[in-house]
Amino acid sequence: MPAVSTTPTDIEYIQLFDSCKIKPEKLGEINSVINKMTGNQKRYEYISLAVKYGIRYADYYMYERSGYCYFFESPNDTSLHPALRDYMTAAPVLTAGSKGAQIPWYFIACIHFTETGGSFNRHLHNGDPLLGFTKMVPKGRPQVGHKPPFEFEESAIDALKFLRIDRETYWNLPRMLRWLEKYNGIGYYAYHNKMLTPYLWSYSNHYNKGKYRSDGKFDANLVSKQPGCAVILKRMEELGLIKMLR
Repeated sequence: MPAVSTTPTDIEYIQLFDSCKIKPEKLGEINSVINKMTGNQKRYEYISLAVKYGIRYADYYMYERSGYCYFFESPNDTSLHPALRDYMTAAPVLTAGSKGAQIPWYFIACIHFTETGGSFNRHLHNGDPLLGFTKMVPKGRPQVGHKPPFEFEESAIDALKFLRIDRETYWNLPRMLRWLEKYNGIGYYAYHNKMLTPYLWSYSNHYNKGKYRSDGKFDANLVSKQPGCAVILKRMEELGLIKMLR
């Protein structure tokens, strides 16, 4: 028996993205989400650089590229948890770099919105509060060398590395959509007659209804109440903010 496909093929992802039509009545809401994302772009860029190069060099590269230092006004900055302030004692997950390609900031931004509603007081893993370790799957994260509470940045670094997203070597459109679908949108395509996941396509012509409830059970009549990641990316491309590599 052939293996069940869990996501569309690369060609199908491209065709779906190019044929995606955003519901006109949802444009205002989507534009508002994008405005919040772009307002925090430097924060997402810092996380991307920290995943790629480690926190020791992330601020250096950000300053070199843009003249903007994300965290530190001085070497003696005490506004952060020691895990982010003291490079010599920080956990390896924060200091080690990655051999993969640098993760696009808008990929992180999309996950942040869908998992937390854009809150910087919650874990990127699943939206649990930063005041403790995660309780939902994945449980017991982040593992960054100290007890709660946590900074959003260190938890986000842990999430991206824990799921091995940092190992991706080429961020074209199909790979980005597949990573997004695997993050929290899996199960629809494989187990519901190739249904397109609302995690990507909500608020577009590719989705009407059907969603997993919070208890993990599928409800064919439940409707997603937030825009999907692919729809957000589509709108960002329409606005000229990004260009997705096909």
